[in-house]
Amino acid sequence: KTMFVGDVIAIDQPQKTNLTEEVRKTSRKDLLKDVAESDMIVFMPKGDKPEHVVTVFTDVDCGYCRKFHSEMDSYLKQGIEVRYMPFPRAGVDSDSYNKAATVWCSKDPKESMNKAKLTETFKADKTLCSKKSVIDNSLNIVRKLGLNGTPALLLEDGTLIPGYMPADKLKATLDELSKRNNTNNHT
Repeated sequence: KTMFVGDVIAIDQPQKTNLTEEVRKTSRKDLLKDVAESDMIVFMPKGDKPEHVVTVFTDVDCGYCRKFHSEMDSYLKQGIEVRYMPFPRAGVDSDSYNKAATVWCSKDPKESMNKAKLTETFKADKTLCSKKSVIDNSLNIVRKLGLNGTPALLLEDGTLIPGYMPADKLKATLDELSKRNNTNNHT
């Protein structure tokens, strides 16, 4: 006869922890743990190991996704590894879906992503390859995550940031979350 809708907040803690969000974060991480890196397009910073890793659900035709990609060097210089997953918002069999498949199927997906994001002349190849299942799997994850916009940034701890964020602000957010998570793990 009744239903409760909303987040459960622990108010007896100094940080007022959102317990519902903590469960969501775990669920988000679980959804990505079985995705092979080969199914993503990964841009790595120079050096041994990135400071942070961000999974970005992206649409080739999204303006803010293009802005994010045009600033890729800034993210990489901040020590942030960017892992793209496809999210053609127009759905299956759309031009955006075909463009995503063209990017993921190319011999050099990173270069193809650069062309798709940074030029106005990129066209979809109508002959879809075996990577179509990668696009479909990503769309299934998108549905489970409840995403409806791009870019959607999923951080290592499962935090979801909807929309574009400049590199310096993202780095500060990642550093703060990392510091907070390390503090919580030692208490």
